[in-house]
Amino acid sequence: MARLLIHAFNIHQGGGATLLTGLLQKIPNNIKVVVSIDLRMQIPDGLPKCVSFEYVKPTFFGRLLAEYWLACISRESDQVLCFGNLPPLFKVKGYVSVFIQNRYLVDKKRFLMRLPPRLAIRLMAERIWLKLFKKRANRFLVQTASMKSLIKKQLQANAVLAPFAPDLVINFASPDNNSQKHRFNFLYVASGEVHKNHKILVDAWSLLSIEGLFPTLALTLDQGDAAELLEHINNECKLYKLNINNLGRLKHHKLIKLYRECGALIYASDFESFGLPIIEARNAGLDIIAPELDYVRDVLDPIETFDPSSAMSISRAIKRYMKVKMVPFKIITADEFIGKVMGSHQ
Repeated sequence: MARLLIHAFNIHQGGGATLLTGLLQKIPNNIKVVVSIDLRMQIPDGLPKCVSFEYVKPTFFGRLLAEYWLACISRESDQVLCFGNLPPLFKVKGYVSVFIQNRYLVDKKRFLMRLPPRLAIRLMAERIWLKLFKKRANRFLVQTASMKSLIKKQLQANAVLAPFAPDLVINFASPDNNSQKHRFNFLYVASGEVHKNHKILVDAWSLLSIEGLFPTLALTLDQGDAAELLEHINNECKLYKLNINNLGRLKHHKLIKLYRECGALIYASDFESFGLPIIEARNAGLDIIAPELDYVRDVLDPIETFDPSSAMSISRAIKRYMKVKMVPFKIITADEFIGKVMGSHQ
Protein backbone atom coordinates (compact mmCIF):
# COMPACT_ATOMS: atom_id res chain seq x y z
CA MET A 1 0.00 0.00 0.00
CA ALA A 2 1.29 3.47 -0.91
CA ARG A 3 2.16 5.67 2.05
CA LEU A 4 1.89 9.43 2.51
CA LEU A 5 3.51 11.22 5.44
CA ILE A 6 2.00 14.64 6.10
CA HIS A 7 4.19 16.85 8.29
CA ALA A 8 1.85 19.53 9.66
CA PHE A 9 3.13 20.17 13.17
CA ASN A 10 2.66 23.96 12.91
CA ILE A 11 -0.89 24.00 11.50
CA HIS A 12 -3.82 24.45 13.88
CA GLN A 13 -6.01 27.41 12.86
CA GLY A 14 -7.01 29.74 10.02
CA GLY A 15 -6.77 28.95 6.34
CA GLY A 16 -4.05 26.33 6.87
CA ALA A 17 -6.31 24.31 9.18
CA THR A 18 -9.22 24.59 6.73
CA LEU A 19 -7.07 23.35 3.85
CA LEU A 20 -5.55 20.52 5.89
CA THR A 21 -8.98 19.34 7.03
CA GLY A 22 -10.31 19.41 3.48
CA LEU A 23 -7.29 17.44 2.28
CA LEU A 24 -7.60 14.74 4.95
CA GLN A 25 -11.29 14.25 4.22
CA LYS A 26 -10.47 13.27 0.62
CA ILE A 27 -7.69 10.73 1.26
CA PRO A 28 -8.47 7.56 -0.74
CA ASN A 29 -8.58 4.30 1.22
CA ASN A 30 -5.73 2.72 -0.75
CA ILE A 31 -3.21 5.19 0.71
CA LYS A 32 -1.88 4.84 4.25
CA VAL A 33 -1.50 8.31 5.73
CA VAL A 34 0.41 9.29 8.87
CA VAL A 35 0.08 12.91 9.99
CA SER A 36 2.30 14.70 12.50
CA ILE A 37 -0.08 17.31 13.83
CA ASP A 38 -0.27 20.11 16.38
CA LEU A 39 -2.02 19.16 19.63
CA ARG A 40 -4.19 22.27 19.26
CA MET A 41 -5.59 21.24 15.89
CA GLN A 42 -9.22 20.13 16.06
CA ILE A 43 -9.57 16.85 14.16
CA PRO A 44 -13.00 16.49 12.51
CA ASP A 45 -15.04 13.32 12.80
CA GLY A 46 -15.51 10.97 9.89
CA LEU A 47 -11.98 10.94 8.46
CA PRO A 48 -10.93 7.88 6.43
CA LYS A 49 -9.72 4.99 8.61
CA CYS A 50 -6.41 4.92 6.73
CA VAL A 51 -5.42 8.22 8.39
CA SER A 52 -3.53 8.12 11.70
CA PHE A 53 -1.96 10.88 13.77
CA GLU A 54 1.23 11.57 15.66
CA TYR A 55 0.50 14.50 17.98
CA VAL A 56 3.12 17.21 18.49
CA LYS A 57 3.37 19.55 21.47
CA PRO A 58 3.60 23.22 20.33
CA THR A 59 6.99 23.75 21.97
CA PHE A 60 10.53 24.04 20.62
CA PHE A 61 11.48 20.56 21.85
CA GLY A 62 8.17 19.11 20.69
CA ARG A 63 8.77 20.33 17.17
CA LEU A 64 12.40 19.19 17.23
CA LEU A 65 11.21 15.70 18.19
CA ALA A 66 8.67 15.82 15.35
CA GLU A 67 11.47 16.51 12.88
CA TYR A 68 13.49 13.61 14.25
CA TRP A 69 10.40 11.35 14.15
CA LEU A 70 9.87 12.19 10.46
CA ALA A 71 13.48 11.29 9.61
CA CYS A 72 13.19 7.99 11.49
CA ILE A 73 9.82 6.86 10.12
CA SER A 74 10.33 7.77 6.45
CA ARG A 75 11.06 5.17 3.76
CA GLU A 76 12.42 5.47 0.23
CA SER A 77 8.99 4.64 -1.24
CA ASP A 78 7.13 7.34 0.76
CA GLN A 79 5.60 10.54 -0.46
CA VAL A 80 6.33 13.21 2.18
CA LEU A 81 4.22 16.36 2.24
CA CYS A 82 5.54 19.15 4.46
CA PHE A 83 2.31 21.09 4.84
CA GLY A 84 3.63 23.84 7.12
CA ASN A 85 5.93 25.85 4.81
CA LEU A 86 9.25 24.38 5.95
CA PRO A 87 11.43 21.59 4.52
CA PRO A 88 12.62 18.81 6.85
CA LEU A 89 15.29 19.73 9.37
CA PHE A 90 16.90 16.29 9.08
CA LYS A 91 17.50 14.22 5.98
CA VAL A 92 14.31 12.37 5.08
CA LYS A 93 13.87 9.31 2.86
CA GLY A 94 11.21 9.46 0.15
CA TYR A 95 10.04 12.19 -2.21
CA VAL A 96 9.58 15.48 -0.33
CA SER A 97 7.06 18.15 -1.38
CA VAL A 98 6.95 21.41 0.61
CA PHE A 99 3.64 23.30 0.49
CA ILE A 100 4.39 27.00 1.13
CA GLN A 101 1.42 29.06 2.30
CA ASN A 102 3.08 31.80 4.35
CA ARG A 103 4.08 34.74 2.15
CA TYR A 104 6.19 36.26 4.92
CA LEU A 105 8.78 33.51 4.40
CA VAL A 106 9.49 34.35 0.75
CA ASP A 107 8.58 38.02 0.34
CA LYS A 108 11.65 39.91 1.54
CA LYS A 109 10.05 43.26 0.73
CA ARG A 110 7.84 42.62 3.72
CA PHE A 111 9.69 43.89 6.77
CA LEU A 112 9.08 42.03 10.01
CA MET A 113 9.69 45.00 12.32
CA ARG A 114 6.01 46.02 12.37
CA LEU A 115 5.04 42.62 13.78
CA PRO A 116 4.97 41.67 17.48
CA PRO A 117 8.56 40.83 18.54
CA ARG A 118 7.91 37.16 19.29
CA LEU A 119 6.24 36.60 15.90
CA ALA A 120 8.97 38.55 14.08
CA ILE A 121 11.69 36.41 15.68
CA ARG A 122 9.86 33.19 14.76
CA LEU A 123 9.39 34.27 11.15
CA MET A 124 13.03 35.33 10.86
CA ALA A 125 14.09 31.91 12.15
CA GLU A 126 11.76 30.21 9.68
CA ARG A 127 13.15 32.29 6.79
CA ILE A 128 16.63 31.09 7.72
CA TRP A 129 15.38 27.49 8.09
CA LEU A 130 13.78 27.62 4.63
CA LYS A 131 16.92 29.07 3.04
CA LEU A 132 19.35 26.64 4.70
CA PHE A 133 17.39 23.46 4.12
CA LYS A 134 15.63 24.16 0.82
CA LYS A 135 17.62 21.39 -0.89
CA ARG A 136 15.91 18.84 1.37
CA ALA A 137 12.79 19.46 -0.76
CA ASN A 138 12.35 17.72 -4.11
CA ARG A 139 9.76 20.30 -5.08
CA PHE A 140 7.75 23.24 -3.75
CA LEU A 141 3.98 23.58 -4.09
CA VAL A 142 2.23 26.97 -4.06
CA GLN A 143 -1.29 28.26 -4.70
CA THR A 144 -0.84 31.39 -6.81
CA ALA A 145 1.26 32.80 -9.64
CA SER A 146 2.71 35.55 -7.45
CA MET A 147 3.87 32.99 -4.85
CA LYS A 148 5.46 30.93 -7.63
CA SER A 149 7.35 34.02 -8.76
CA LEU A 150 8.57 34.71 -5.21
CA ILE A 151 9.86 31.13 -4.84
CA LYS A 152 11.81 31.54 -8.06
CA LYS A 153 13.28 34.86 -6.95
CA GLN A 154 14.05 34.16 -3.30
CA LEU A 155 14.89 30.45 -3.32
CA GLN A 156 16.15 30.12 -6.90
CA ALA A 157 13.79 27.16 -7.25
CA ASN A 158 10.84 26.29 -9.43
CA ALA A 159 7.45 25.74 -7.83
CA VAL A 160 4.44 23.75 -8.95
CA LEU A 161 1.21 25.74 -9.03
CA ALA A 162 -1.32 23.63 -7.11
CA PRO A 163 -4.22 25.71 -5.76
CA PHE A 164 -6.86 23.71 -3.97
CA ALA A 165 -9.79 24.27 -1.66
CA PRO A 166 -12.06 21.94 0.34
CA ASP A 167 -15.16 20.51 -1.35
CA LEU A 168 -17.34 22.60 0.94
CA VAL A 169 -15.85 25.73 -0.64
CA ILE A 170 -15.74 24.56 -4.25
CA ASN A 171 -19.27 23.16 -4.25
CA PHE A 172 -20.83 26.04 -2.36
CA ALA A 173 -24.43 26.58 -3.47
CA SER A 174 -25.19 30.30 -3.48
CA PRO A 175 -28.69 31.50 -2.56
CA ASP A 176 -31.28 31.49 -5.32
CA ASN A 177 -32.62 34.89 -4.31
CA ASN A 178 -29.80 37.44 -4.42
CA SER A 179 -32.23 40.25 -3.61
CA GLN A 180 -32.92 38.90 -0.11
CA LYS A 181 -32.50 41.26 2.83
CA HIS A 182 -29.02 40.81 4.24
CA ARG A 183 -28.14 40.72 7.91
CA PHE A 184 -24.92 42.64 7.19
CA ASN A 185 -23.96 44.88 4.28
CA PHE A 186 -20.30 43.85 4.46
CA LEU A 187 -18.26 41.01 5.92
CA TYR A 188 -14.56 40.75 6.69
CA VAL A 189 -13.33 37.24 7.52
CA ALA A 190 -9.90 37.55 9.12
CA SER A 191 -7.95 37.02 12.32
CA GLY A 192 -6.35 39.90 14.18
CA GLU A 193 -2.79 39.96 12.81
CA VAL A 194 -1.34 43.35 11.87
CA HIS A 195 -1.33 42.68 8.12
CA LYS A 196 -5.08 41.98 8.19
CA ASN A 197 -5.42 45.76 8.46
CA HIS A 198 -8.47 46.04 10.73
CA LYS A 199 -7.52 49.45 12.13
CA ILE A 200 -7.39 51.11 8.72
CA LEU A 201 -10.65 49.40 7.76
CA VAL A 202 -12.31 50.82 10.90
CA ASP A 203 -10.84 54.24 10.08
CA ALA A 204 -12.58 53.98 6.70
CA TRP A 205 -15.87 53.23 8.47
CA SER A 206 -15.28 56.31 10.64
CA LEU A 207 -14.80 58.46 7.53
CA LEU A 208 -18.05 57.11 6.13
CA SER A 209 -19.87 57.98 9.36
CA ILE A 210 -18.66 61.60 9.12
CA GLU A 211 -20.45 61.73 5.76
CA GLY A 212 -23.62 60.29 7.27
CA LEU A 213 -23.11 56.73 5.97
CA PHE A 214 -23.45 53.82 8.41
CA PRO A 215 -23.16 50.49 6.56
CA THR A 216 -23.15 47.34 8.69
CA LEU A 217 -19.93 45.35 8.92
CA ALA A 218 -19.39 41.88 10.42
CA LEU A 219 -15.98 40.78 11.73
CA THR A 220 -14.71 37.36 12.88
CA LEU A 221 -12.10 38.26 15.49
CA ASP A 222 -11.28 35.92 18.35
CA GLN A 223 -12.10 37.50 21.70
CA GLY A 224 -8.97 36.12 23.34
CA ASP A 225 -6.38 36.58 20.60
CA ALA A 226 -7.47 40.10 19.56
CA ALA A 227 -8.52 41.71 22.85
CA GLU A 228 -6.53 44.93 22.33
CA LEU A 229 -7.75 45.33 18.75
CA LEU A 230 -11.35 44.73 19.80
CA GLU A 231 -11.06 47.38 22.52
CA HIS A 232 -9.87 49.85 19.88
CA ILE A 233 -12.76 48.93 17.57
CA ASN A 234 -15.31 49.26 20.38
CA ASN A 235 -14.00 52.73 21.25
CA GLU A 236 -14.26 53.82 17.61
CA CYS A 237 -17.78 52.41 17.39
CA LYS A 238 -18.86 54.45 20.43
CA LEU A 239 -17.17 57.61 19.18
CA TYR A 240 -18.53 57.47 15.61
CA LYS A 241 -21.66 55.32 16.19
CA LEU A 242 -20.38 52.67 13.79
CA ASN A 243 -22.42 49.59 12.89
CA ILE A 244 -19.62 47.07 13.34
CA ASN A 245 -20.37 43.68 14.86
CA ASN A 246 -17.75 41.14 15.90
CA LEU A 247 -19.11 37.58 15.74
CA GLY A 248 -15.97 35.92 17.09
CA ARG A 249 -14.06 33.06 15.55
CA LEU A 250 -16.54 30.80 13.77
CA LYS A 251 -16.38 27.14 12.90
CA HIS A 252 -16.23 26.65 9.17
CA HIS A 253 -19.81 25.42 8.70
CA LYS A 254 -21.09 28.49 10.57
CA LEU A 255 -18.88 30.74 8.45
CA ILE A 256 -20.33 29.24 5.28
CA LYS A 257 -23.81 30.04 6.63
CA LEU A 258 -22.71 33.62 7.42
CA TYR A 259 -21.71 34.25 3.79
CA ARG A 260 -25.38 33.80 2.86
CA GLU A 261 -26.34 36.58 5.26
CA CYS A 262 -24.03 39.27 3.85
CA GLY A 263 -24.14 41.51 0.81
CA ALA A 264 -20.43 41.74 0.00
CA LEU A 265 -17.01 40.71 1.28
CA ILE A 266 -14.57 43.51 1.94
CA TYR A 267 -11.09 42.04 2.30
CA ALA A 268 -8.71 44.61 3.77
CA SER A 269 -5.55 42.51 4.19
CA ASP A 270 -2.46 44.05 2.62
CA PHE A 271 -0.50 40.79 2.50
CA GLU A 272 -1.60 37.21 1.67
CA SER A 273 -0.38 34.11 -0.11
CA PHE A 274 -3.84 32.88 -1.06
CA GLY A 275 -6.73 34.60 0.77
CA LEU A 276 -9.12 31.65 1.11
CA PRO A 277 -12.10 33.79 2.27
CA ILE A 278 -12.03 35.55 -1.10
CA ILE A 279 -12.54 32.22 -2.84
CA GLU A 280 -15.24 31.18 -0.37
CA ALA A 281 -17.11 34.46 -0.73
CA ARG A 282 -16.92 34.38 -4.52
CA ASN A 283 -18.32 30.84 -4.59
CA ALA A 284 -21.05 31.98 -2.21
CA GLY A 285 -22.10 34.59 -4.74
CA LEU A 286 -20.89 37.66 -2.84
CA ASP A 287 -19.43 40.74 -4.48
CA ILE A 288 -15.75 41.18 -3.60
CA ILE A 289 -14.17 44.50 -2.64
CA ALA A 290 -10.44 44.05 -2.16
CA PRO A 291 -6.99 45.68 -2.45
CA GLU A 292 -5.41 46.26 -5.84
CA LEU A 293 -2.73 43.69 -5.08
CA ASP A 294 -1.30 40.61 -6.79
CA TYR A 295 -2.72 38.09 -4.32
CA VAL A 296 -6.24 39.28 -5.19
CA ARG A 297 -5.80 39.39 -8.97
CA ASP A 298 -4.19 35.94 -8.80
CA VAL A 299 -7.60 34.44 -8.08
CA LEU A 300 -10.33 36.86 -9.23
CA ASP A 301 -11.28 40.31 -10.46
CA PRO A 302 -12.98 42.22 -7.61
CA ILE A 303 -15.93 44.49 -8.26
CA GLU A 304 -14.10 47.40 -6.56
CA THR A 305 -10.48 47.86 -5.46
CA PHE A 306 -8.60 50.19 -3.13
CA ASP A 307 -5.21 51.07 -1.64
CA PRO A 308 -5.10 49.04 1.62
CA SER A 309 -2.83 51.60 3.29
CA SER A 310 -5.43 54.38 2.88
CA ALA A 311 -8.65 54.62 4.87
CA MET A 312 -9.81 57.26 2.40
CA SER A 313 -9.28 54.89 -0.52
CA ILE A 314 -11.25 52.15 1.24
CA SER A 315 -14.11 54.52 2.08
CA ARG A 316 -14.27 55.69 -1.53
CA ALA A 317 -14.42 52.08 -2.76
CA ILE A 318 -17.33 51.46 -0.39
CA LYS A 319 -19.13 54.57 -1.62
CA ARG A 320 -18.65 53.52 -5.24
CA TYR A 321 -20.07 50.12 -4.44
CA MET A 322 -23.02 51.67 -2.59
CA LYS A 323 -23.62 53.98 -5.58
CA VAL A 324 -23.18 57.07 -3.41
CA LYS A 325 -22.91 60.17 -5.57
CA MET A 326 -19.59 61.90 -4.97
CA VAL A 327 -19.03 65.63 -5.28
CA PRO A 328 -16.69 66.22 -8.23
CA PHE A 329 -13.36 67.86 -7.53
CA LYS A 330 -13.46 71.49 -8.59
CA ILE A 331 -10.43 73.59 -9.59
CA ILE A 332 -10.76 77.30 -8.86
CA THR A 333 -9.09 80.13 -10.76
CA ALA A 334 -6.26 82.27 -9.43
CA ASP A 335 -8.76 85.15 -9.12
CA GLU A 336 -11.02 83.04 -6.93
CA PHE A 337 -8.06 81.98 -4.82
CA ILE A 338 -7.04 85.60 -4.24
CA GLY A 339 -10.66 86.36 -3.34
CA LYS A 340 -10.60 83.63 -0.72
CA VAL A 341 -7.32 84.93 0.71
CA MET A 342 -8.45 88.54 0.85
CA GLY A 343 -12.08 88.04 1.71
CA SER A 344 -12.30 85.34 4.34
CA HIS A 345 -10.31 83.42 6.92
CA GLN A 346 -12.67 80.42 6.76
